[in-house]
Amino acid sequence: MKITKNRIISVLLMLVFALGITKSTMMTSAEGTQKLKNEDINSRDSYILVHEGKYYLYGTRGEAPFGNSMDGFDVYVGDDLENWEGPYEIFRNNGDFWATKNYWAPECYYINNSFYFITTFGSDDRNKGIQILKSDSPLGPFEPISDGPITPPEVDAIDATLFVEDGITYMLYSHNNTGIYAVALTNDLTEYDGEPFKLFSADDAPWVRTGPFGDGYLTDGPCPYVTKSGKLIMLWSSFDSNGYNVGMAYSDNGKLAGNWTHEEETFLDGNCGHCMIFSNLEGELMLALHSPNGNPAHPTFLYIKEENDTLLLGKEDNTDAIKVSEIKLSRQNASMLLNGTLNLTASVLPSNASNNAVVWTSTNDKIAAVDQTGKVTAKGIGRVTIKATAKDGTNVSGSCVVTVTHANASKVAVTAVGLASNQKAANLYLVKGGKVTIKGTVTPANAKQEVKYTSKKNAIASVNAKGVIKGKKVGNTTITVKSADGKKSTNVKVHVVKKAKTVTNLKVARKKMTVNVKKTAQIKTTVKPATTTYKVTYRVKNSSIATVSKTGVITGKKKGSTKITVRCGKKKQLIDVNIK
Repeated sequence: MKITKNRIISVLLMLVFALGITKSTMMTSAEGTQKLKNEDINSRDSYILVHEGKYYLYGTRGEAPFGNSMDGFDVYVGDDLENWEGPYEIFRNNGDFWATKNYWAPECYYINNSFYFITTFGSDDRNKGIQILKSDSPLGPFEPISDGPITPPEVDAIDATLFVEDGITYMLYSHNNTGIYAVALTNDLTEYDGEPFKLFSADDAPWVRTGPFGDGYLTDGPCPYVTKSGKLIMLWSSFDSNGYNVGMAYSDNGKLAGNWTHEEETFLDGNCGHCMIFSNLEGELMLALHSPNGNPAHPTFLYIKEENDTLLLGKEDNTDAIKVSEIKLSRQNASMLLNGTLNLTASVLPSNASNNAVVWTSTNDKIAAVDQTGKVTAKGIGRVTIKATAKDGTNVSGSCVVTVTHANASKVAVTAVGLASNQKAANLYLVKGGKVTIKGTVTPANAKQEVKYTSKKNAIASVNAKGVIKGKKVGNTTITVKSADGKKSTNVKVHVVKKAKTVTNLKVARKKMTVNVKKTAQIKTTVKPATTTYKVTYRVKNSSIATVSKTGVITGKKKGSTKITVRCGKKKQLIDVNIK
């Protein structure tokens, strides 16, 4: 399976044309970050997280990867794999963190509505180690979830990746050039949950040669992949006679603890490596790596495909693939008691879809979490949406609204029904054909939180069980939000108009706001005319310092200053935000 240097160059050129990459033009965006091409970014150990229709590119800073001046990590954000905005700094050692060098090979995982950042750190006082950090945003900031590395001081560990086998999360890593190892982790990912075991050594592969550092055989960047039939493959990097490259190994029983055999020749041979596998937004398999293996190094992306229980370079022919058109869950609405469980199933249509796999997510893991089998666990009082999304790149999904209450909630009398705090207006305006969502609330919090929505005139505006109102015909109607027992309710007057009224004025209550770290503050706005159907939107310049929700709630992330742009129609306001 030898891929020659000339072959990888031609493949890279094919990818360049496939992605429409043109001559590099480095620009500065309106937000103050740079707009970059792949060749503008000096980064090693490329890693891609695909999240909510965006690509997040992580990697090792390439300017001095082997020196003692490393102190942080960055991320770049893009809508494709060519054009990036960044860098956004997501972690920096401000002097109170133990690691002073070897900030290497970061990976980012989205697990139960949180982002986990697993990476290598080093210092002069101990061996290199693996530590995991956490954030509620892929843009950080990331904070350690343990006091130090999860690898012991005597282990010189680098290049960790996570892999789930039989419901257990394993950490794979390279150990001091002696080989690739695996160890089970606890559910909170803070420590070992068993003894490490060795998968294979670099010198087990016939193509490997000693590297330029003169300290034995190198085992870098383990990248596991399971084929459709259950065969376990490992891509990994080391040196051969042509430089730094990628090899392939196979487990004989589909398990980490199996016996591993290696291809006679490298999978890639173009002085490139440290790869990871991901599916792009179209559902196609791709390889991320850095190339060349020098300074500078750049993020590089190659199409790969699964064929005959192995991986090959090239774009998979999906012309005959049957895409997912609809996903139906076994329940669209469900009530759960605190600490209870519920099993949801997803029916993927058509039944002969080429890829019927789904990803389960919850809008709030603190209220109800869902695992990848569809099992929902109620953890807090409130309402969430459980979603199953197709993995074939279509982003088709099905959802279930889950309401969690106390065990005795049905016995607690409802005293009032209202709307969410950001929806106090008694009048809503929307354009014919437009949609707006309202969220009913029940008081007290320990009463049954279910509400029912009805429209007085469905021909003018309809409302579904999730509170989504759709304007159907010009006119006025009333939406009633009623408690499950029917005893308490509130009304919202809905006005469906033919055309949106132009925004003549937008004001914010405060143009300078101060928020403490981990605290929140609400942006208050006034829009004229009040009858406009344009929505107020919010955008923060530096989300590592503060975030802003769709409803204008600012959350302080770390000390610093940033700006928030508030828009409605063609009007906008800027707010200076100080986080202390």
